[in-house]
Amino acid sequence: MTIPVWWGKYQMDELEILRSKAASLIKNSGDDMEGMLKGAELLKKIEEIENYRAAVHKLNTDRPQGPVLQFLTVLAPVATVLILAGTLYLSVIQFRSGRTDAEWAEAVKSVTEQKSDALAAAELKGLRQLPDYRQRADELALDLLRRTRNVDTFRSLLETEFGKSLSWTDLTGILELDRSLTFTDSELERKWNKLSSDENNQMDAVREELKQVCIAVSPLLKSPRPSGMILDLHNVEFMDCDLSNTDLSGADLTGFNTSRVLLKGSNLSNVTKYEYSFWGKTAWWEAGRMSRELVDHLYKTAPFDPKQTPAEYGLQTNPTQKEFEDAVERLRKAKPIDSGR
Repeated sequence: MTIPVWWGKYQMDELEILRSKAASLIKNSGDDMEGMLKGAELLKKIEEIENYRAAVHKLNTDRPQGPVLQFLTVLAPVATVLILAGTLYLSVIQFRSGRTDAEWAEAVKSVTEQKSDALAAAELKGLRQLPDYRQRADELALDLLRRTRNVDTFRSLLETEFGKSLSWTDLTGILELDRSLTFTDSELERKWNKLSSDENNQMDAVREELKQVCIAVSPLLKSPRPSGMILDLHNVEFMDCDLSNTDLSGADLTGFNTSRVLLKGSNLSNVTKYEYSFWGKTAWWEAGRMSRELVDHLYKTAPFDPKQTPAEYGLQTNPTQKEFEDAVERLRKAKPIDSGR
C-alpha cells in the first residue's frame, strides 16, 4: 500500500486549521472564559497530536511498514481529530456544568441576601432554560415572587414562571402565591393607622401584585374547567381586575376577599362555601348566576351602599337602589349552571 504524497500535506494543513481556530477563540474571547478555555484546550490537543505523529514517524523509520501498519498510519490523524472533537465537547460540557453550578449559587445568594430582586429574577430566567435546574429555579422564583415588592420585577417574573397564559395545572401554584400576598396585605392592614411611609409603599406594591395575579388568572377562569374539578378559592384575594363571564360555579369561597372586581355575567351557581368572605367593595349583583343562599347572604352582609363612589365598586357609573333590587331579584330567579362538575 503506497501512501499518496498529498496525505502528508493534509496532515499539516488540518493542524494549521485547528491552530488558527484556537488562536481565534482566544483572541475573540474577551471576558468569555468559556471561549478562552476552549482555545487553550484546543492548543493542548494540537500539541498532543503532533507528539503522537512524531512517535508514529519514528516507528515507521525504525521498521518497515506492512500493509496493516500503513493503513493504521493513514487512519491515525483522522482518529486523533475525532478524539479531539470528543474531548473538547466533554470539556465544554464540564465547564458549562461548573458554570451553571456557580450561577445557581449566585442566584440563591441574590434571593436570600435580598440585594437585588431584578438581578435574581434575571438569573432565574436563564436557569429555567436548563432542564437540570428548572424545578429548583421554579421553587426559588416562587419564593422571590412572594417576597419582592418591586412590581416590575414581579410582573416580569410572573410571566416567566407561568407564561402569558395559565394552564389548569398552574392554578394551584399561583393561588398559593395569592394567599401568601393576601396574608402580607392583611398584616399590613392591621396597622392601618400606624403604617410608616415604607410600609404604605409595601401595601401599595402588594395590592398591585394581587391585581397582577388576578389579571393572570382571569382568562383561565373563563375557559372550560376540567371535568370534576372543584375550584378552590379559599382565602384568595382578588382586586382591581375583570372577572366578567368567568366560571366560579361550585367554588369554595371560604374567606374569599374581593375588592373592585367586575363580575358581570359571571357564574357563581351552586356555591355553598362562603363563610368569612368579603364582598363590600364589589358589585356582586352584576353576576350572571349565583346560588340562592349566596345571594341571600350577600344581600344581608354586602348590600349596595349609595354612599360609596363608583370607583369604590370598580364601576364607571353608580347604580341606583332600584337597579340593585332588580338585579338581586334576577339572580334569585336564574337557573343554576355548574359546568365544573
